[in-house]
Amino acid sequence: MARPNLGKTRINLTIRRDVLEAARKYIPNLSDFVEGKLLEFLFYVKDPIAKNLSGLARIRTGDHRLVRAAS
Repeated sequence: MARPNLGKTRINLTIRRDVLEAARKYIPNLSDFVEGKLLEFLFYVKDPIAKNLSGLARIRTGDHRLVRAAS
C-alpha cells in the first residue's frame, strides 16, 4: 500500500555516515526532525510561511503534526 501524499517532497541529503548513525540512536524519525528544524529556522527569519505553519507551536505542544497558527 502506497503512502498518502501529504504535500511533501522527497529530497536527498549527503551526511557523514558516523553522524547519521549516531543521530539515529536518538532520533527515530529523521525526516520529521529535519522538517521541524527547517520550520524553526523559517520562524526565526520571519519567513511568510511561518505565519501558516508554526514549528514552535509543535515544540510547545509536543504535537508532531503540522499546526496551523491562529490568525
